[in-house]
Amino acid sequence: MAKNINKFKNEGFSLIELVVVIAVLAILAILGGPYFLRLINLARFESAKNHMRNSYASCINAPNISPSKPYIPGVAFQLSNCSSLITATIDDSCTISMDMSTGVKTGWNNSYDECTEILSKDEQLHNDYREGADEMIAKYNISDGNCTVCNGGTTMGDPMLDPEDELYDRAVPIYDPDTFQRNLHMMKAAGLTCESKFIGSNWKTSNHYDAYVSGNYGNVASGYVLIKGSSQEEFRLNAKKMGLRPVDFDVQGERQFLQDHYGRNPDHDDNQDCQIAEVKFNTWDYEYNSRYWEENKP
Repeated sequence: MAKNINKFKNEGFSLIELVVVIAVLAILAILGGPYFLRLINLARFESAKNHMRNSYASCINAPNISPSKPYIPGVAFQLSNCSSLITATIDDSCTISMDMSTGVKTGWNNSYDECTEILSKDEQLHNDYREGADEMIAKYNISDGNCTVCNGGTTMGDPMLDPEDELYDRAVPIYDPDTFQRNLHMMKAAGLTCESKFIGSNWKTSNHYDAYVSGNYGNVASGYVLIKGSSQEEFRLNAKKMGLRPVDFDVQGERQFLQDHYGRNPDHDDNQDCQIAEVKFNTWDYEYNSRYWEENKP
């Protein structure tokens, strides 16, 4: 009896059993490794954000004392003083920063996964303009209808003209689409618009200088966006802050185009909180699928 027990104890695992165990462990490592690494990077991402928030609060209270550089494994910090940026790079794949003098954040996506997402050229340009708008929002204290720079960057027209002015219909502001997209993010932060994206028209336009100065805006590219204003007065006031105009149905099919897209009568409706406004652009080329069209096609 004792002899049999000792024999059983000395046998151990067979080679096949060890191979099976090692294979199972390897499979688990392959499946679970990326998941655990992602959890670690999520923790690094949030820790870096928290440190930046705390550093900014410290700089407000003691601007002459430079922020400290923490030790967070897998995160590389770059910083100097309370007048500069703090930059954090997580796992060499995601970089975020915060301006210690203004609190403006760059790259602060909702998650680490979004931060590491590879953006297309168009998406990156759009993101850059959004971040530029964030800086302007902090710099000019844009909120609650206050936006003194929301019509910046317009040419040709006068965005501040009152609708009653005799030159109003012949002084339509002209925007570069990129500039308007940046301003649109500021407009949304100020509570002037109901959306932070515009749509472009899908008909051929000329955009010749002669069309601007002659007031022949039917040949100038149009974009459309919903802005706040149930009453005519509120709508026109908000439009004026943004260098926009009520829609001038000067192109065949324009009314049907807007009705199809927005699913409503495009005329002003006092029962709606959001009204359709029109913006004029200095360039637009849907026929050749320009990036403006790709980003903003209806």
